[in-house]
Amino acid sequence: MTNIISEKFLGSNTGKGFKSFYDDLLYGSGYCDPRQSVYIIKGGPGTGKSTFIKKVASMLEKSDCDIEMLLCSGDVKSLDGVTSKTGGITVVDGTNPHAIEPVCAGVHENIINLGDFWSRDILKHYADRIEKLTEKKKLMYKKAYHYLAAANEIYKERNGIVNRCIDFRKMKLYGLSVADELIPEKAEASSFGIKRRAFATAVTAEGVYGTVPGAGGVFPDGWTVCCINSALCVSCAPILDIIAERAVNCGYDTDIYYCGFDSEKAEHIVIPELNTAVVTSNEYHLYQKDNISLEILPEGFFKESVSVSREKCMDYDIGYAKIRFDELLERAFRALQMAGEYHHLTEDYYIEAMDFKSLNDYADYMLDEMSKVIRENVFG
Repeated sequence: MTNIISEKFLGSNTGKGFKSFYDDLLYGSGYCDPRQSVYIIKGGPGTGKSTFIKKVASMLEKSDCDIEMLLCSGDVKSLDGVTSKTGGITVVDGTNPHAIEPVCAGVHENIINLGDFWSRDILKHYADRIEKLTEKKKLMYKKAYHYLAAANEIYKERNGIVNRCIDFRKMKLYGLSVADELIPEKAEASSFGIKRRAFATAVTAEGVYGTVPGAGGVFPDGWTVCCINSALCVSCAPILDIIAERAVNCGYDTDIYYCGFDSEKAEHIVIPELNTAVVTSNEYHLYQKDNISLEILPEGFFKESVSVSREKCMDYDIGYAKIRFDELLERAFRALQMAGEYHHLTEDYYIEAMDFKSLNDYADYMLDEMSKVIRENVFG
């Protein structure tokens, strides 16, 4: 048995601020099986949240479970969570900026409070330094979001240039034909499928980080992969929306991956039950594999009235907008890097305040409890 390990984000620093899909992990959202055991970790920086999550991920991997690693957009080397349908377990960092509170505490969600293991006296001793670092970190995030908001204005301007040249009726009709071809009726379906939202790529301190969905951006042999080769920044989100809606209406669970900068725009769709994916390839996340079943070229949706000279003009306008957009993104990346540095400095004080011996004993107890949950789900 070979387990599949994939990575995704449930939060990203977008053109409209931080966007989170973390609440989708809770009971009633449909992301997790109702029988799933969800553990929400609370605690400050440097208290061991990511380390604990990595231990759970390792335990799941050793049990040959399929695993979804939830990356942290603030620090891509850290984990914000791990979830496994086969293991029947989800463990997630429930602190800001993606604070999560349980829906049915103790029934479906459990709280792990790592703050029980720090010394308040030590933290109070460093209170002034921690408060100053926290304020500096907050200011850097504010600066980053100002740059991202400015980039969003250029993004909207660029979209306006493009959209005036696109025949969206033609695009939607094509989307309906592709949806009919890809998604068969499901006679035994008794309910709608579940939509699972995520980001395949996110705006982070490391830049635009991530790739298309799948294990390392690669889909296994036997999958049907449709690739939208996005040129001139033409968005084919209407096609993706149509395909996703049909899949869900036919009873198929569907993973919808949104743009890490524009959280309202779908970029990729994965329908596991059908071994089918529709991905968008552009300069920020290229898909250069040889297993493409269908390539969709957005240029085919230009209005007939768009002349060659207009295309050249549009290319020029978009090229100039891209230069400005990327420059503002780069400034946002640098501000996020500074925020990360202040965060790491804050961690040092919390690390000093932690009673790691007691914490490790508690972690071992919780890992043993989770191991029982995994064994029960894997072996029955």
